[in-house]
Amino acid sequence: MLTPERVHLIRTAGKTDSYWSRQWGVDVRTIHAARTGRTWRDHPTPPDTRPRSNRGRGAPPEARIVGVSTAVGDPISRALREWRSGK
Repeated sequence: MLTPERVHLIRTAGKTDSYWSRQWGVDVRTIHAARTGRTWRDHPTPPDTRPRSNRGRGAPPEARIVGVSTAVGDPISRALREWRSGK
């Protein structure tokens, strides 16, 4: 169950919807609705509509590997790209 305090955390902490869902045993759609303002419209904290993650289905495969940065100059990403290309 969401409370005003939890909605404030959801909208300000920058965590993923699935993170809060696991923490409190609330459906991820409920968390998303509260974060984006579809529900809890009268809450004083402004809704947060920014994406929570770039590691989902639309992200490049190397971004889905936890802990791997996709920054161009990142040595881990560079090594991963070289390994995949066979260099």
